[in-house]
Amino acid sequence: GRNTNVISATQLIKDYYNASKEAELNSNRLSTFISYARNPTLQLAKGLYKSLTASGVNVWFDQHNIRTGVDFREEIEEGIKRAGSFIYIISKRATESVYCQSELDLAKRYGIRIVPIQFGEVEENKIDEGIQSFHRLFYKDNNTEEENVKNLSKSLLRTFNEGKEYIYDHTKILIKAIEWEESGRNTRFILRRRELQEGVEWLNNSLTSTVPAKPSDLHNEFICESKRIEFNGFVDVWICNYKKESFMKGLIRKLHEQALTVAWSEMDETNSQELQIEKAK
Repeated sequence: GRNTNVISATQLIKDYYNASKEAELNSNRLSTFISYARNPTLQLAKGLYKSLTASGVNVWFDQHNIRTGVDFREEIEEGIKRAGSFIYIISKRATESVYCQSELDLAKRYGIRIVPIQFGEVEENKIDEGIQSFHRLFYKDNNTEEENVKNLSKSLLRTFNEGKEYIYDHTKILIKAIEWEESGRNTRFILRRRELQEGVEWLNNSLTSTVPAKPSDLHNEFICESKRIEFNGFVDVWICNYKKESFMKGLIRKLHEQALTVAWSEMDETNSQELQIEKAK
């Protein structure tokens, strides 16, 4: 009787947790950001906003989400940071726009899923190198605006449903990581216990995930630093090295991608040689 009750309670907790997470996934808390150049793609952006919103997608669109009397650049930045997906409408004007480029750069920096839509002819070498190889959707000139919006919306909805839980965790961890970074990396904002366990599992799963939204350097640093602090300073790897700082940064980045915590100490070449001699004795 007692063991049965324990098992039942454990299953109840597990079922409740799974149901809560599913409710979060379906709560439209994640948004989809639309980046575009007003001329000539404003009408397409408006059409996508209207169509996707009607389908239950939480869309961040500057025409509706920038409040009066605030710094529009800060509002846009906040919108991108909290976005699960980033729709980038590629047009000749967009490739020349400083604003569109800064929005795209921020999405790339944070590893946000980018979904490009090409509008009209654009020289390939004018498109950002970071997304030239991305699969694109296309606005078809021989279709009406209404037909284009309908077809593109269907494709976008299919994309948004792929890896939904993975994207949710990507965004949730990113938001917490940004709060941590903006606080001066205050330990009050790190992941603890179950959140940390889920973060480490997500980071490990990202290595084999096919969803085009890889963890950013900030994701990796945040999870690994949370792990180090939660385990009272214990680290997985200790490195003694005298090589250039750029080499160390690259090595540490690779280790962080594996959810491995790292500590390292600088050592000049003389000390390194002495250490090698000591080891040889």
